[in-house]
Amino acid sequence: MDVIRKLEQHQRHSARLSTIGAIARALDVDPAELVGRERGLGDSAEDSEMYHLRRATLDLIPYPDEPLPDLAVLDTQVRDLWDQYWVGRYGYLARALPALVTQVRATAQAAAGGNRVPAHATLASVLQLMAALLTRLAHEDLAHIALADATRAAEVTGDELLHASQQAARVWLLSCQGLHTEAEQLAVDIAHQVEPALSRDSADRIAVWGELLRYATHAAAGTPQREAEARELQRLVSAAAEALGPRQPTIGPATVFSPTVAGMNGVTVCVELDDPRTALTRAAQVESPESAPPAIQVRYLLAVAMAQTMTWDNQAAVDTLLRAEQISAELMRHMVLARTVVEELLPRRRTQRLPGLTSLAGRLGIKVHE
Repeated sequence: MDVIRKLEQHQRHSARLSTIGAIARALDVDPAELVGRERGLGDSAEDSEMYHLRRATLDLIPYPDEPLPDLAVLDTQVRDLWDQYWVGRYGYLARALPALVTQVRATAQAAAGGNRVPAHATLASVLQLMAALLTRLAHEDLAHIALADATRAAEVTGDELLHASQQAARVWLLSCQGLHTEAEQLAVDIAHQVEPALSRDSADRIAVWGELLRYATHAAAGTPQREAEARELQRLVSAAAEALGPRQPTIGPATVFSPTVAGMNGVTVCVELDDPRTALTRAAQVESPESAPPAIQVRYLLAVAMAQTMTWDNQAAVDTLLRAEQISAELMRHMVLARTVVEELLPRRRTQRLPGLTSLAGRLGIKVHE
């Protein structure tokens, strides 16, 4: 109750994930509603994108009559759109995905013989991409539908690791809805099924295992009294990263696990556990942060900015926010943590100038009270 009172009186502008989840459950609302998360594309919207995304997700768009592109062409297009996802071009994705999803669905339905497995692998990938985009746009229930279809497509392939990567996406989606306990349990169960022999297993198996555990750390951090478990899970994430080393997984564009991503994850988890000093210590140890996908770089920099805010290193926090915006301004507008940090910093202008903060707040659509 003390946290709620302080939030209402604007004495603080953020709360731990576990606290937000508990408040959301008590009020029977989505966590996104409590943290002011924007639904849809916002300023990136142009022409009824959510309408078309919804129709494609529900498989309501008629399949084309004309001959479909070759599967290799469709697979390349799906991989190209994953690249756009990782740089945060959500508006572009929202306009490109509906037609592509429909084409790949039609191709998979018609596939026979040796084409059936690769066609369903491509379908699993594009539907997982649809689910990821819908999650970013705060349409989580639609994302579950897309991900369920993606999982069924992955099952057709018989590929254990592809199926596990779909479940990693489901863990993230459940966490976004405040279902942290369920998310952690799912991640741990699937990770147990694909647990590798770290000293000799393939890069793909280690990366999928590490990715599952990476999402599990955030689920545990969002659950009350699970701090020790979150730290232990992060230890396993680090072990996976060490075993993977410089090898590049080939499981698909949705799995981006690497030693750099694992190091960034350790920073983010410490922030979620209200341990900013350890977070900043770990941030100084992250190697080659520019090698991570831009979306993960932005999320990491926002965690660093939050840690700097928590330790009252205010100008450093503003500078870090501006670095994140340079990487992807569109992505920043969809990140709750960006708004949270800015809103935490704005009242501190009374005692410190903090150049760059007011203009950033305006670009994020945050009202500034002089």
